[in-house]
Amino acid sequence: MAGGFGLSEAFRWDTVHSVLQTRFGHAFLWQIGIASVVGALALLASRSRRLELLPLSALLLLPTISAAGHARTSGAWALVFDVTHIAAASTWVGGLGFTVLALLLAGDDRWPLASRAVPRFSVLAVVSVATLIVAGSLRGYQEVRAFDGLWDTTYGRLLLVKIALVLPLLLLGLYNNRFAVPRLKRQIASVVEQRRFLRAAGTELAIMAAIVGVTAVLVTEPPAKASVLLQAEERLPGECRRRQAVGDASEPEPRTAAHPADEDRPEPLHDLGWSLPSAGRLAGDDRGPTRSVSVIHANGDRAHQRGLRCERSSFSRCSG
Repeated sequence: MAGGFGLSEAFRWDTVHSVLQTRFGHAFLWQIGIASVVGALALLASRSRRLELLPLSALLLLPTISAAGHARTSGAWALVFDVTHIAAASTWVGGLGFTVLALLLAGDDRWPLASRAVPRFSVLAVVSVATLIVAGSLRGYQEVRAFDGLWDTTYGRLLLVKIALVLPLLLLGLYNNRFAVPRLKRQIASVVEQRRFLRAAGTELAIMAAIVGVTAVLVTEPPAKASVLLQAEERLPGECRRRQAVGDASEPEPRTAAHPADEDRPEPLHDLGWSLPSAGRLAGDDRGPTRSVSVIHANGDRAHQRGLRCERSSFSRCSG
C-alpha cells in the first residue's frame, strides 16, 4: 500500500486509533454520528407525512466533508465555497439518480410520472450546475493559483481530468433541457425518444461516477499551490544571489524582521492538516509574510523543515 504497510495492517487497532486522532478521523466520527441520527429520522419520517422534512438534517453532513479536506487550511471563504460546491454536486448527482430510479420503478406510470418529475428536476439541475461551476472555479483557483500548477503537478492534472469529464455532462444536460424535457413534459415523446432519454441519463450517471472516483484521488493529493511555491522557493534564492553579483554587489541586502540574520534556522512548523498524510508529500503555508515548506511523512510526523524563506518583496524583485 501507499503507506508502506500491508492491507492487514490497516485493520489493526493501533492503526485505526492513530487515524481517528487526526482531523480526518474526527470528521469521520462526526459523519458516522450524524448519519446514524439522520437514518433514524428518515425511518420516523417514512411513517408520518408530518415528519417528512426531518431527513433534511442530512445537510449537516456537508461541513464535515469540507472539514476533512484541503478547504480547512485555506480560510473561511474556502470552506464556504467548498460546502457550496459539494451541496450543488450532491443535488445534481443525487437528484438525477433518484429521478431515474423512480422512473424505472414506476412501471406503466413511468412516462406520466416523467412528464411531472423530469421538468422539476431540470430546473433544479440548471441551478445546481451554475452553482457548481462558480464554486468549483473559485476553489480550483484557491488550490492551484498558477497555470503551471495545472500541468506540472499531479493535483493539477487530476483537476484537468475532472474538468474534461464535466464537459460531456454539460452537453448531455443541455440537449435534454432543450429537446427531451419539453417533449416529455407535453407527453409527446416517441418510444425512441423515451429510450434515448433513459440512455442519456444512464450515461450521465456513469460519467458522474467516474468524476467521483477522480475526486476521491484528488483530495489525497497536496494542492498544486504547494508544489508551485516549493519550486519558486528553490529557484529564487540562487537567482537573487546571481543578480546581486551582476548588479550592485557593494550594497548588502537589508535585514528585516521577515529576513533575519540567522536565516538558516527553521521556523516553527504549522499544522497544515491535510486529510490523509502521505509519504514524501510537500506542503506549503502562505499565511504569513514569509513562506515555509515542510515534508510530511507517512506516519504524519513533520520530521524535517527545509527552512527556505524569502520575503514577499523578493519575489517581485527576483522575477522582474
